[in-house]
Amino acid sequence: DGPYTLKNGVVFDHGKANLCVNCHHSRANVTTEVVDNKVMTSRFGPHYGPQGEMIQGTGGYQFAGYTYTSSGHAAAVRDGCIGCHMGNQQAHDGYKIGGHSWNMVDEETGANLVKWCDDCHSKATSYDFKEDTVVAVYDFDKDGTVEGYQTEFEGMLDSLRTVLYGKSLLTRTITGTDTTYAPKSTTVADKNMAGAVWNWAMLHNDRSEGIHNFKYAKDLIWSAILYVNTH
Repeated sequence: DGPYTLKNGVVFDHGKANLCVNCHHSRANVTTEVVDNKVMTSRFGPHYGPQGEMIQGTGGYQFAGYTYTSSGHAAAVRDGCIGCHMGNQQAHDGYKIGGHSWNMVDEETGANLVKWCDDCHSKATSYDFKEDTVVAVYDFDKDGTVEGYQTEFEGMLDSLRTVLYGKSLLTRTITGTDTTYAPKSTTVADKNMAGAVWNWAMLHNDRSEGIHNFKYAKDLIWSAILYVNTH
């Protein structure tokens, strides 16, 4: 239960979730990994489980002059990860969600633990929910339509992927109907360009589709897009 110090020196201290973050962290320090003349490989970026950093609102590459915000899940949820992922399965739809399954959704039946979000998001019936009042400010991916938070997140991440691929910073592999992207093995002179790739990899590997910390994810994406599009 002891506090866990993330690789960038930020302390994660959220009760029983501290145990989770001993494994679920980036395993790399953005401040030492993202440098000028960075020799990138296809494995560049945080390790494939940076949930600790995402919940804490840290660990992404933050561009100078951009203000970053953070959602309140780390403090609002009981014991961080525990309050959502170990929701009491006996009060829900069986042992395929919550408890020691850690699953938020039963992919066979569609049962989920979204009711644990009720204290703050009373209208949510899925994790891809909209705000009660749908106004243009919630069109986070700027595609002209206000969608659910996870859909908006995927739209933003797709936009970042597109600009990075256009700058030859990502590679694309097409296998049948599947398309995958990865950082390109190359030397990047400008650390900010490497930082944009880092943000894409971090958010792609978080796997929550923005739910862990939507505000921080949004800022990491748009600051990266703005920099890449102007350099």
